[in-house]
Amino acid sequence: GGKKVFMENMEKVVYVDEVTGEAVVFDEADGRTFTGVYLTRDRVVSQKLKKMLWVYFVKGEIRGKEVKANFAPQSKDDVMTFTNLDIIFDGDTAPIYEERSTYKNKDGQKVTRTSYKVIYVDEFGDEFTATVTPQKDSDKAIFEYLCRRAKKIAEKEAEKAAQNANGGDVPPETPSAETPGKKNKS
Repeated sequence: GGKKVFMENMEKVVYVDEVTGEAVVFDEADGRTFTGVYLTRDRVVSQKLKKMLWVYFVKGEIRGKEVKANFAPQSKDDVMTFTNLDIIFDGDTAPIYEERSTYKNKDGQKVTRTSYKVIYVDEFGDEFTATVTPQKDSDKAIFEYLCRRAKKIAEKEAEKAAQNANGGDVPPETPSAETPGKKNKS
């Protein structure tokens, strides 16, 4: 773990783990973007199956409370999808990417589909992917919130980095939208 920092230029998005110094560069042109959230795995003992299994989740904090959203491979019935996840993981975390694709349904209407993937890229640049999904609606709500929050934190970090690069010049404040349930202070 460690704090994830985000920087952006015109072509690439770069995420840097402050603890390891590892940078993840992803070209947004191919329809994928880093969510800012990492999938974590942990071993548990299944009382029912009487063996060790991996469980997958994202974790974070909402209003000071530790939260966890459980994940599973998209096709839970296919045992190989769990093997695929094991191949991708090098340690206990892997970045989650969002992939949007558009297609036409049987009525000819354009439909946009969002899927989430963890990816291993080998030394030749070839990708091996596994599609994952939050297990329940409540897990999806937590995950989507953590993604939005990670994006906002990343944008603030990028703004700070840009200010530091410009010699500390601070851009003028822009009025923000009112937060539901709170009044903006003037």
